[in-house]
Amino acid sequence: MNNILKNWTLLRASHLTASIVLLATAVYFSHNVFLYILGAGFLFQSLTNTGCSNNSCSRDEIRRRYKRRH
Repeated sequence: MNNILKNWTLLRASHLTASIVLLATAVYFSHNVFLYILGAGFLFQSLTNTGCSNNSCSRDEIRRRYKRRH
């Protein structure tokens, strides 16, 4: 819950705005499923503060995280 209320940046606010616009557009255009999925993705990113901004999703980090353990 603390992650939702803290660290709001311009990028995070723009994701929230984009998700609201996309979801409203999906309703307006006869329940377009693609726009629902896109809007839900932006909403998830804005509420959980996730995404690949500031090089946080580098390939090396992903390889270390999902490295096979033998």
